[in-house]
Amino acid sequence: MLTRKSLSLCKNLTFLQSRALHVNGFLLGKKEAKAAGKKDKFLDAERDPEKLCKFVCGANIMKNGQDPEIKPDSEYPDWLWNLKLERGPYEREPDTFKYWRLVRRKTLQQMNKERKKVA
Repeated sequence: MLTRKSLSLCKNLTFLQSRALHVNGFLLGKKEAKAAGKKDKFLDAERDPEKLCKFVCGANIMKNGQDPEIKPDSEYPDWLWNLKLERGPYEREPDTFKYWRLVRRKTLQQMNKERKKVA
C-alpha cells in the first residue's frame, strides 16, 4: 500500500534520476555524463573502385602492413565456391514475418523427422 512517505520518496528518486545519467548500471552526474558520452571514431569505408577491385580492404591486421591482394579464382580452393551464403532462420531479425515463417517451417520439419523415427 502506498503511503505519503513512499510517494514523496518516489518523487525524490524521479527528480534525482532526471538530473543524472545511467551508464552501464552506474548513476553519473551531469559532468561525468558528458565525459562518458564521447564516442569512438570509426574509419570511413574505402571508396576507391580500383583499390576495391584489387585488394581485400580491411583485412590487414598489422600496423605497418598492407591489405592482401585479391588472387585469381584458380588460386582459391573449390569448397569456397560451394559455401551456403543464405542466412539461417535464427540469424535473421526476430521482428520480421519471414523469420517466424522460417522458424515455424524448421520446427515442423524437426517434428516430422522425430515422428518418422518413432513410426
